[in-house]
Formats: sequence, C-alpha cells, structure tokens
Amino acid sequence: MLTPPLPCSVSLRCFVRSSPVAFGISVVAVLALGLCIAQPVEAKGRPNPPPSDPPSDPVARAWHAMSGDGSVDQHGVYLYGGTTDATGDWRILDDFWFYDLNTLAWRTVKVSGKTRPGAKQHASFACGPNECVLAHGWPSNFKGAGTDTWRYSKATSSWSGLNCSVSFCPGPRIMASLEYDSARASFVLFGGQGRRAADFLGDTYALTAGVWTQHFPKHSPSPRFAAATAFVPTINKVVLFGGQLGYSETPNACDMWAWDGNDWQEIPQTGGPCLAAHSMTWDTGTSPPRLLVTGGYTRWNYMERNPDVWTFTFDANGKSGTWAKHAPTSLSCHYATPYIGNGAPLYPGSKMAADGNPNKKVFFGGEENLANGAFAYAGLIVCD
Repeated sequence: MLTPPLPCSVSLRCFVRSSPVAFGISVVAVLALGLCIAQPVEAKGRPNPPPSDPPSDPVARAWHAMSGDGSVDQHGVYLYGGTTDATGDWRILDDFWFYDLNTLAWRTVKVSGKTRPGAKQHASFACGPNECVLAHGWPSNFKGAGTDTWRYSKATSSWSGLNCSVSFCPGPRIMASLEYDSARASFVLFGGQGRRAADFLGDTYALTAGVWTQHFPKHSPSPRFAAATAFVPTINKVVLFGGQLGYSETPNACDMWAWDGNDWQEIPQTGGPCLAAHSMTWDTGTSPPRLLVTGGYTRWNYMERNPDVWTFTFDANGKSGTWAKHAPTSLSCHYATPYIGNGAPLYPGSKMAADGNPNKKVFFGGEENLANGAFAYAGLIVCD
C-alpha cells in the first residue's frame, strides 16, 4: 500500500531539526530549547493503555538510509533509521524495513538475536548480494558522529558489529558515501564530515569480508560529504558525483569520479548540476542504461532543493559522458495519493534507491522547510 505524507504538527513552536552540517551547535540548541517542550504528566491510578499494533509502514522521516537489495533472490529496497517528527517532536529512529517490489508492500525486517545497531541518521548504507553494511552516522545520544560498522547477514537475518577497538575502522563521520563494488566484492567508503563541523574528509576505504582497508590513491576527489555513489557495471567501477565542499557560500561539488579498486579517475562531463545530499542509481530501464540523479540541494546552506531529474549517459569509451535535465513528471510513477507540493511527483528531500530487473526506483520520505518550521514526509513513490 502506498502511503500518503503525514502532516506536520503546526502547533509545535519549539523544536530542533538535526543539522547535517553543524551538529555541534544542535546539541546546544537541544539543551536550550528543551525547556520549551511540554512534558507529559502521568495520570496516577489510570490503567496503562493496551499495546498498539506494530506499524505496517515506516513513519515519516528524513536523513534515513536506503539501498537496493543487490541480489537475485529478492526484489526490493532496504530502509534504516533516519529522523522523524511523527510524534510531534524530532527523534532519531532505529527501525529496519524492506519494501518488496513483488508484493508492493513494506515489511519490518525481523532480526534474530539481540545484537543490532542503535538509532541513526546521516548513516552510510549499502547492500550487496549477501549482506548490507551500515556505518557511522549520528546516533540518538547527540555525542557526535559514530565510528561503528555493522554487517547485516541476509542468510541469518542478523546484525554483527565490528569491534573497532581490536580491528581497524575508519574514523567517526556522518554522510559519507558508501557503495557495493560488484567487480571487487567490497564496500567502498569515501569522505564524510567528522566530529567537528569543519572536518571535511577525503579518505578512501574498502570493506572486504568484514575487514576495513584504507587506500591511499594517487588521485582522489576533494574532501566532501553528502556525495552520491553508484556502481556502473558497463565500466566495472563505483562512480561518485557531487557533494558539499564547505560552509557558508561554498558551492556544491559538480565533479564526477570513478574508483577502479586502486585509484580514482575524474570523468569529464558535458553540462550537469552541482548537488549535495542527492540520490543516484544505475538505471537499466532505458537503452542505453544511464545514471539517474534526483533530489538533494542546489545550495545546501540555504536548503534550496533540486527540482529536476538528471541523467548521465556515458560515451562509447566509458571515460566521459553527457548530462540531460528532465522534469520529475517525465518519470512513470505510481502513488496512491497525488502529491500536492511543488515539483510533483517527488517529495522534497526524499531518498531514492533502485533494484531488480526490470529496474524499479523507490522514493521514500524527505523533509521540507516551511514558514512554521520543518516537517517530514512519509510519501512512497515507485517509478519504472
């Protein structure tokens, strides 16, 4: 069932929206504004209400993690965590979902054992044929970026965490780029933002068989966070595009790079956008296949969202390519409730992931800043 967006709480006057670029300041804001939030009073002698049924769909959220399944056994998209205002106050989530593209329905992923990640937003997440990896992110305790790495086994439906005090792990960060490299059976991680707001990272790592290795390539993208990545099978490389380069008036990145397992090579482009916090996937629904880029922001610091759909088609040599801009309505999409916002049919700030053959693109969630504050979406859209 496709879920319409949840309305925001217009009566809320004191709240904190977690900032992806200055979370150190947000901690102070939580302490300062916490006095404004009314606390519920327990009614003595009143019986506890019966437990409610578990939700059948994810609640409204932003800054969640999404990835296609990455295997031939399932046809769908995984979703983890994020931050929501569905209860009238912003909180960080720890729920784990799978959207089945065969049944067109959500289901909660039932995990065996008690070991599992906690609540996270701005985490890095990607799935391969046998497992998904969830790394770093901003946990719910407001202590800054995390250092942990979690592996989800599809065979056992269980989580296992890497012991970073024993084995090497990349340093703390949020909004790093993570992608499964099918050609090398590893997960490639690049950049992110460190624990300090001014820490923009430009390091490269690979997670292979549960072991992190840092690479020191001769060439590399500049430090950034909120870049998008996708594996491109026609060139057998992980491709990285865009991201946020700095604070204040610093523009978004416009460059594109490809990782071959040892080095990054820049890909010359004709035309194209400059984006941060966008989604990108390899779209096999067209001939020839191409990169599909949606969402994100054209000016991050002003939260000016990208209203367009962009596609990048590689030249015959696979070393360069050309961008084309499209209206969002150019996508063939299916949703239960018509979107009434600006730029239908995509929700502002929504995440996209794709999976399967035929290729299906799944959009979920997002947030929008309005005059009375920010609120999250729970809109689900499936596009051919």
